[in-house]
Amino acid sequence: MLHEERVDYKTLKSWALEAYYDGCRDYAIAKGLPYSHVMGYVLYAFEDGFERPLENLMWEVINYILCGGWFQEGGEVLYKRIKEKMESDGIEEIFSELTGEEREEFLRDLKIINSEANKFPISPGSQ
Repeated sequence: MLHEERVDYKTLKSWALEAYYDGCRDYAIAKGLPYSHVMGYVLYAFEDGFERPLENLMWEVINYILCGGWFQEGGEVLYKRIKEKMESDGIEEIFSELTGEEREEFLRDLKIINSEANKFPISPGSQ
């Protein structure tokens, strides 16, 4: 059963950054482990995913951005998931659930990912 309200993009980013902070503190600094372990910690924190496809797509985008090019293997896996979700759900369907500032912010993040290597299309109608 779905909760009434969808988790918004800002909240998902907050959760990801909290897990990222903990991972940096507990693994990178305290144990000297590499960045891949920090990102593994972030991904593991919500390994069961979310209830809605849009929430899962947003989570993948957030984590792809957190990889920041420093964790190439993880970034490639996340990119593949993002692309598959966008192709299966359709960009128009994805953006139909978003409004206002949340829509603008998520679109900006997708455009940044897209401009990195023109990896997937964002149609003009979704802007």
